[in-house]
Formats: sequence, C-alpha cells, structure tokens
Amino acid sequence: MEPFLPISNLNDFLFCPASIYYHNLVQDSDRIMSNSPWQYRGAKAHSNIDEGNYSTRSDVLSGVDVCSVKYSLIGRIDVFDIRTGVLTERKRHVKVVYDGFIFQLYAQCLCLREMGHEVMELKIHSLDDNRSYDIPLPEDDRVTFERFLGLLEEIRQFDITRYCLEDPSKCHKCIYSSICSMCDVDDITF
Repeated sequence: MEPFLPISNLNDFLFCPASIYYHNLVQDSDRIMSNSPWQYRGAKAHSNIDEGNYSTRSDVLSGVDVCSVKYSLIGRIDVFDIRTGVLTERKRHVKVVYDGFIFQLYAQCLCLREMGHEVMELKIHSLDDNRSYDIPLPEDDRVTFERFLGLLEEIRQFDITRYCLEDPSKCHKCIYSSICSMCDVDDITF
C-alpha cells in the first residue's frame, strides 16, 4: 500500500518539491520561528476554521479531516456545505488561481466523495477581496484532472537527490531558503 500524501503537499510540491523535504525536517520546530510573513498571514486567515469557530451549523463541515484510500490522500477541508454540496477552499488573497489550488480542491472533493458526501460545486474564496472563483469538478475538466493524477504520480516518484532547482526566484518567498542546499539566497535579488 502506498503511503498517504498530505493534500497540502500538492500546492507546496508545485511551488518547490524541495520545500516538502525541508518542511518534514523542521515540522516539530517552533512554527513562529519557521513561518514567513506570507505563511503567517495565511495561517491567521485559516484560524477560525482550524479552531472550529467557522460555523455552528450542523450541515456545514469545516476543518474536518478527510481521506481517500483509492488515491492515497489525507488532509483537511476548509468548508463543505452538505446541503448545497459546495466545497470551498479559502485563501487569504488570490491573485491567480494556481493549479496547486485546484489540485487541493480536487483532492478534497475526491476524499469527501469516497467518504459518502455528494460534492456538486468547487470554489476558491479569496478572503481579502471577498471574491469566489468557480472551479470545474474533476469530471467536468478531464485535462486538468489528468494533470492532477500526473502530479500525484510525480510526487510519489520524487527523488530529492536528483532534483535541480528550476526557478531560483521562488527562493525569496520560501521559508526554507536559509537551510536549503538548492538555494543560494545571496544570489537572489529581492
């Protein structure tokens, strides 16, 4: 049986595969010490979900752990309205709807469905400007779903010893740049 992939790793892997390796190295360290301003603001935006304060309605699931045996995924959803079937991933600020955001929603959707829920719509919600972005369901966008499946396989086969940094400009936003052997932050212009 394959190990379960954390849903949060999907977006992180697309940003930089090495970041997952370094995250696992420092996961037990003090989060205040390792969080960048971007991560701190994102975590703050999620705090009401993580602390169980988003909704008291019994037909709204928030911050619930989910898993899929079929796809070997595990994670946590932001908000799922059981009544309407709308699954929403909340982000502090969305400038661009990145594939990683969509892939996280797909993973959450597949987990919820495997757990017996009927997911009818997917949304990404930007908290700063209160905008929502409709995302096609996996079965309604076969090309994107195939890319999602390809990413799962790529993550499972990833070997950090063979990894070459492709976009050093991302290092200036990475909380692991000071310890990453791939990144030379002195050579990066901010």
